[in-house]
Amino acid sequence: EKWMAFYGSSDAASYWDVGLAEADSLEGQWKRIVGPPVFTLAENPIVQKLSDGTYLAVYDDLTDLRHNNRIGYAWSSDGLRWDHAFLTIPLPAWTKHIRTPQSLIPAGRDECWIYLTGAAKENFYPVGRIRVRVSRQ
Repeated sequence: EKWMAFYGSSDAASYWDVGLAEADSLEGQWKRIVGPPVFTLAENPIVQKLSDGTYLAVYDDLTDLRHNNRIGYAWSSDGLRWDHAFLTIPLPAWTKHIRTPQSLIPAGRDECWIYLTGAAKENFYPVGRIRVRVSRQ
């Protein structure tokens, strides 16, 4: 019945919180949904609605940067309550640290393309992609 969107806020030194906002139409007026953040220490959540109605999101997980080969993902049946996990990615040769997912594109047969950035050894951020299968266990 409503539009919902993630919004983020940070002072870039102490926290990265992502919450939800809602509006009756895409044009707004947008209002923050009061409550705790959906994601903490995260940025750039990208959402896709799956064929069964489940919402799937990928995001840059900043909770523990020692894990240089993972991104966060979450799923929700209603868009309000989200369960979280991590997707570990084999580290490609072109990067020393996986970073921010840039897209979540359906590829058919319960698969999606995820384009993401990575910190290269030369200290710039190229873009790569991975193909993942959505498993409903």
